[in-house]
Amino acid sequence: MLIEALIALQVKLPEKEITFEPGQSVNLPEELALKLLERAAGKVRVVTPPVLADLIPGVKIVWESPLFGQCAGEIALPPENGWLVVRSHSVTGNLALVNVDWVGKLK
Repeated sequence: MLIEALIALQVKLPEKEITFEPGQSVNLPEELALKLLERAAGKVRVVTPPVLADLIPGVKIVWESPLFGQCAGEIALPPENGWLVVRSHSVTGNLALVNVDWVGKLK
């Protein structure tokens, strides 16, 4: 479940500690996400991922990369087989393949 911080927040998870900046989102297992929503009510919210029809070339997106953490970029090609080609990767500056399940929100 994708959770977004509404304020700066530090959260202790079983395997790590996360510092959220306002507007930052993270994909958490449902059980942890529901617990966080309960304990930090008003400080975090659920983010509904965009539908495939919204993922068109030119749209700026934010996603949670397993390698780089939260990233941003612009869709270069429409989704195919569950993957997007993104240009202007916020970490590498290059083209990147992004799984549509990683996409958290449109910018």
